[in-house]
Amino acid sequence: MAEDVLVKVEKFMFPIDFVVMDIEDGDDVPLILGRPFMKAARMMIDIDDGVMKVRVQDEE
Repeated sequence: MAEDVLVKVEKFMFPIDFVVMDIEDGDDVPLILGRPFMKAARMMIDIDDGVMKVRVQDEE
């Protein structure tokens, strides 16, 4: 486990904990964003449009 790794999403940086898993690679492997990251990043997900937005202090 890697703790407090800085992740940059667009212009924002977030300290996030990671667990690295050894899995087979493929085109259909989704990126898994956990709930703690989505909460820290204040993710807004629009299912109809297929868009995810990150907000930090009312900035997108």
